[in-house]
Amino acid sequence: MKRNTWPGTAVLMVMWTGGAVALGAEVPLGGEAGGWRCAAPRAEIAPRFEWNAMRREWRIRADDCESRSGWWWRQMAVTGGQCYAFRVRALPRNVTNTLRSVVARLIWQAADGQRARLDPPLYTPRVVTDRPASEPEHPVEADRSPDGWLELRGVYATPSNAAAAVVELHLRWAPGGEVAWRDAELTPVPPLPPRIVRVAAVHCGPWPGATSRTSLRSSRR
Repeated sequence: MKRNTWPGTAVLMVMWTGGAVALGAEVPLGGEAGGWRCAAPRAEIAPRFEWNAMRREWRIRADDCESRSGWWWRQMAVTGGQCYAFRVRALPRNVTNTLRSVVARLIWQAADGQRARLDPPLYTPRVVTDRPASEPEHPVEADRSPDGWLELRGVYATPSNAAAAVVELHLRWAPGGEVAWRDAELTPVPPLPPRIVRVAAVHCGPWPGATSRTSLRSSRR
């Protein structure tokens, strides 16, 4: 695969900020800026990462390559078993599908750095020691302001053995697109109220003496 290289490692440039002009510095893959680090699945598909210290915005810019994918990430301390509210703001530009391309993820980590484990009754144990790893949380788009800023948010209960949350702010699969991330917060909140779920099941079967043909016709009704 041919790798496109970006000229220079630290530049001064004019950035799009919804009508305002701002200055930003490019950050190399794996570098750190403002407490966040940038990453990509592979170096050859990494987008361009920029940090605006004045606005405290973490930017990701893609060229015309469809496979560009990368994110800013940082680790935030949490208390296991506590509920947390997450919110972050994003300003996308030239992104066709923000649900697909402008994504935030929260990954719960245990104290040993491994994925935190689920608590009962969120799973059915096969053996006593069987505790599946928790899955990443994906905050949803909750609001869009007239100036184009999106707000992604969600409220989550952490696994009891969680010690940290790895927050990832992505731009992926958006040729020519870019996004500015800012104001990421993870705040303790009161426990979520219980939800009552009513479940019903129906067992359908052929009548005694029915043939396969009549059973097939019955299932189509």
